[in-house]
Amino acid sequence: MTDRYVVGLDLAAGREVHVDDAPVLYWYSKGYSGDHSLVCLHCYEVSGTMPGAIVPLVVKGKLHGKRRPYFAHPAHAAPVGGHRPESVWHAEGKQLLASWARGQAGSAEVVVEYWTADRRRRSDVAVRFADGSRVAMEVQYSPLPDAVWLRRHHDYAALGIHDLWFWHARLGPQRIVLEHGKAPWTLDVPARELGALLGQRHEPDERWWQQRPETLTLHHPPCPADDITIRRLPLSQYTLTAEGLLLPPALRVELDDIVRVTAEHLDQARSLRAELDRLERDLLGSTRSARPASQQTPSRVIACK
Repeated sequence: MTDRYVVGLDLAAGREVHVDDAPVLYWYSKGYSGDHSLVCLHCYEVSGTMPGAIVPLVVKGKLHGKRRPYFAHPAHAAPVGGHRPESVWHAEGKQLLASWARGQAGSAEVVVEYWTADRRRRSDVAVRFADGSRVAMEVQYSPLPDAVWLRRHHDYAALGIHDLWFWHARLGPQRIVLEHGKAPWTLDVPARELGALLGQRHEPDERWWQQRPETLTLHHPPCPADDITIRRLPLSQYTLTAEGLLLPPALRVELDDIVRVTAEHLDQARSLRAELDRLERDLLGSTRSARPASQQTPSRVIACK
């Protein structure tokens, strides 16, 4: 594994930082060549080194250089094999989402690792909007047991916080999230992409003309038992609101157009079916009237009590 990181810990500020948060010269002043206040987050959090290890980071990159700057350990200070992939992915995923959230309309405050007021939950990324509404973003490298996810979801709901869940791109759909009417998302940190989960078309049943057109084509969010396809698009194309994520406009238009065409076909099929039913009734009626009176089926008489 290469010794390259984009997230560190700023001891002076007491928070996680991303290499894109400041110019490279600023990080030089804080890293291994500076005052040593920029240290390896993963070493500090005990990931393959001594507890609470203070390892100042070397800053790699040039001011206005073509290559993106990054952080690295000093010579011979990196753990053998590097830090755990899940730790690196989680830290970088939080910073990626936080940076994106700060640029969203109405976003007033974005904090990484934020405790809720009741101290029951610590959000990976907490967002407060100008109107006071709040969103908690959770970044998951591994699946969660259903009971664990439910406890977290209910704790956020009790505080009026909308929770959003971002899962590693290698994971399949988390059905418990869909069961509660929420749309899970996949996160590809290196590519800076979000995957939108789309439900595959439902098989038409014997009363297909009564099915909703959305279920007869790709739809979002998926139903809990759907077969799933994932559409990955740049994170920058998504919009964050207090109610959740909005699909990129191009994808939303694509899905809406498919539903519109499907609905038109259903309307045509319903009209055709209604016309066939009318013709069948007329045909049966003319057949009955053509029979001799003795062969016609008598009307049912209901006796009054």
